[in-house]
Amino acid sequence: MHIGVLFYSIIMTLQFGTVVSAEHYSLEQCIDTAMANSKALQSVEREMRKADAQVREARGSALPKVTAGVNQSHAFAQYIPYSLGGGGGGDQSAFYQSLSSSYQAAATNPQLGLTDEQQEILNKIGPTVSAVTIGELMNVFDGAFETPKNTTALSVSVNQPIYAQGKVGVGLRIARAYKNTLEKKQNAERHKIIASVSSVYLGAIMARNNVAIQEESVQLAQETHRLAKVRFAVGKGAELDTLSSRLRLANALIDLEKAQSDRKMAFEAIIVQCGLHCSAAALEISGELPVPDFSMTVEEALAKMREENDQLMQLESGEAVQEELINLAKTDYHPLVYASGSYSRIGMYDFDNINSGVWGNDCKVAVGLSWELFSGATRRQRVIQKTRDLEMYLLTKKQAADGLELATRNAWEKVTVSRNRLASMGDVLNLARKGFTIAKKSFEIGSGTQIDMQNAELEYNKARLAYNAVLFAYNQALIELRQLTGTL
Repeated sequence: MHIGVLFYSIIMTLQFGTVVSAEHYSLEQCIDTAMANSKALQSVEREMRKADAQVREARGSALPKVTAGVNQSHAFAQYIPYSLGGGGGGDQSAFYQSLSSSYQAAATNPQLGLTDEQQEILNKIGPTVSAVTIGELMNVFDGAFETPKNTTALSVSVNQPIYAQGKVGVGLRIARAYKNTLEKKQNAERHKIIASVSSVYLGAIMARNNVAIQEESVQLAQETHRLAKVRFAVGKGAELDTLSSRLRLANALIDLEKAQSDRKMAFEAIIVQCGLHCSAAALEISGELPVPDFSMTVEEALAKMREENDQLMQLESGEAVQEELINLAKTDYHPLVYASGSYSRIGMYDFDNINSGVWGNDCKVAVGLSWELFSGATRRQRVIQKTRDLEMYLLTKKQAADGLELATRNAWEKVTVSRNRLASMGDVLNLARKGFTIAKKSFEIGSGTQIDMQNAELEYNKARLAYNAVLFAYNQALIELRQLTGTL
């Protein structure tokens, strides 16, 4: 076996190792896999679920709040200010003296017309009988005023905002606007994945095609070297031609090794970008570098960018959120109207005589209005702060729009230049192909030199590699422009 062929075989073995089963992935499959494995996209999806919960929370704030409670209390000492007897601290002797004086005054009252005997009997018996009777009544009332020391209350209350200063409606609009912002962010992440995966996939196609070009170059160099040795052996060639062809073969093998390394790195980029579970040696891709048509003017590109750009659409949704935050601050000027109702079951008893306890119901309904008339100008300052936030946001939005417009102009210019270069490189490639074909035939019939053929081959391979690079640059520039204009 020729030393060049042997060297080439060794390189191929080291590059790919043992034979592995191929795993084929198209561009669409790579994009779908990358979206399924994207951590950024998964994070946005979780944010959207959180936004859905915030919308439901805003709706729920308009529903009634039902609260249940249980309360247990024990009174170690009681003060009863309404006691009539000694149990509450009243002066019983003074009360009896006052009662006796009242009877004496009544007995001598001429309007009653009592006889002297009747007056004497009333003065002697009346105070005593009344004092005993009223004393018993005092003891009864003292027992009635003294409550049991233990109280248990079971309650259920309902609070319903009738008009919560408009905060419910504003909060719902904020939650919806935030969710809309996240939807735009999700679309932006999807387009970013499509752009990045398409770019690395097309780069892998270019690397694969470059390997094919270098493999053809190696095969041609081997054949040229074989012919040079034959011509030298029969006396029709010079030793310099043999050395030149051998050098060309060695350089072709080096170029092939570099192209294979570039292909491996490009394939590994696809694996990492998409989260594929295969090796670079097992990965197979399909398709060729496309030559897409492009006829968009710069004005059309700018108009598309202003209407469809993902970042601008996110900023538009964010502006709606900022405006609603101002409205939320203004709701502090509005009144709060509410309704409430409660039902309680209250029991009072002593532990030493639980059966003697009493239970009763306590039911209430209420409607109320609360309106803050003066807050020390804090409400006005909150509105001013939110208004300034909106103004700063609009400035940021304007800066972003200006930057995107400049980026769109640059991307359009890059596409235009790449398209023109591609057309020029197509002409160069055709000329190089014709030149190599002529040089090869001339060498085969003996009218051309080996150096002429090798130079023509070198120019042809350079043209093929350059054409691939320009075509890839054209596709990459077009991907960038389409991402900016939202047309991916």
